[in-house]
Amino acid sequence: MDLRDFLKKDDVFTTSIFDIDDRGRGIGKVLEGAICFVPDARLGELVKIKLEKVKKGFCEGRILETLEKSPIIDYQYCPYLQRGCGGCSLGGVNYEEQLMLKKWKILNAIRRIGAVKLEDIQKELIIQESPVTTNYRNKVTFFVDNGNVGFKGRGSSNVIDCASCKLLEPVVATGYNAIRDFFKTNSDVGMLVKSVMIRKSVYLNENNDVLEEGILVKLTFHKGVRDSEFPWNIFAAKIDEKATLFSLYGNEHIAGDRVTYHHLSNGRRLEILPESFYQINDKVAKLLYDEVGTILMSVIDEVDDTEEKYINASLLKSADKTLILDLYCGCGSIGLAVGSNTLNVRGIELNHDAFLSANRNAMLNGLVSYQYLEGACENKIEEILKENIWQKKVAIVDPPRAGCDHRLLEAMVDNRIDHIIYVSCDPATLARDIRLLGEMGYRIVKVKAFDMFPQTVEVETVVLLSKLNVDKHISVEVELDELDLISGESKAIYTQIKEYV
Repeated sequence: MDLRDFLKKDDVFTTSIFDIDDRGRGIGKVLEGAICFVPDARLGELVKIKLEKVKKGFCEGRILETLEKSPIIDYQYCPYLQRGCGGCSLGGVNYEEQLMLKKWKILNAIRRIGAVKLEDIQKELIIQESPVTTNYRNKVTFFVDNGNVGFKGRGSSNVIDCASCKLLEPVVATGYNAIRDFFKTNSDVGMLVKSVMIRKSVYLNENNDVLEEGILVKLTFHKGVRDSEFPWNIFAAKIDEKATLFSLYGNEHIAGDRVTYHHLSNGRRLEILPESFYQINDKVAKLLYDEVGTILMSVIDEVDDTEEKYINASLLKSADKTLILDLYCGCGSIGLAVGSNTLNVRGIELNHDAFLSANRNAMLNGLVSYQYLEGACENKIEEILKENIWQKKVAIVDPPRAGCDHRLLEAMVDNRIDHIIYVSCDPATLARDIRLLGEMGYRIVKVKAFDMFPQTVEVETVVLLSKLNVDKHISVEVELDELDLISGESKAIYTQIKEYV
């Protein structure tokens, strides 16, 4: 159905907002189920809208009036949310409702895109709550523009001036406040800067115990601005009066340590260069890594993952015959967090900084059987697998939002990878890859979600996929039902989704 045959610009409708997209726009339905995106609409609100765009399969409208406020939102949660800040797409929404919505997003994506029977995976899926729902971010990027210092608006490139942010860890928040005050006071200097990245860092002793927390700061300048044009000494002195500044970067390294340090729960040390990826919620990252480790040891030793904890060295009798592929490995954080000294880990990473960090981290922690290659996973995997000496092959994949390259999926299938532990930050691309792997002989064995990003629509998911000869798997079957959010054949609203999930 082409919506342009039935709708036109300036048409007026009333709609209930039952979902939020990745850009923070509310999602409602008009005209017998047509999807309509509504910027600035909040989950659970009833709004009167005027259509501004009509496309073949969806439309977009702007709010004329909010007829009913959402019963699940604390509108006093953050004053900047009301001014259009895009940092918290679910800010102020009751936390149980946030978890329910994220679970629904995963279920719907895996059913609709992944072609998995919903009732099978629904009874399997649980979502791990975050121990904290505010003050959890160990890293933040904010922007400087025309005197405003803060975050991009919802669906906009405008910078919303924010004096604080409820999501930042205290040490990061202290750094944010100090840097914001500097640019507010020195607006002429602020005109040189496009954005600022702050990452929590720690000093560790020889036993990897945390001695002190501080921050790494990286400034991104507007095009053509050189490091020499910025007053680094003045900036560093002012920031260090209020925050503990460990490292400073512009276009190049300026001062302090070149890396940021993290302390993993298994006692290992993690060094991260500024451009390397690391999970932004330390507490949930630990829980996610524990889950990956438990799954990994259960498939290596073929024991139930509830019997013994993966860190127990007695479970490693099969490890010397098993290859662990750590794909899109970043700085090696997952392998370092879940593996033992006896595992044969081979990682691949495209980002140069992260690749350097991964090898450095393996050396720092005495992991001589951990080796990393630089390059695209789909191009380098054959180099690792050309030695056919392994009795079992397990892949851990943690791709960016775009998901795995299809050539990588084909290579894993062609080389008969026994188990794939897929860590995903996007339910849609996860579901796409699940379907492709399903068509090539893999099925879901286990799935668990992790609320890495409270107050936002983002969610992490860990899925174990195994070849069909395993005893337990979920069958794949395309089945359209009453909760298809995209086709427009249904009229699902928020309360219906809540009852269903």
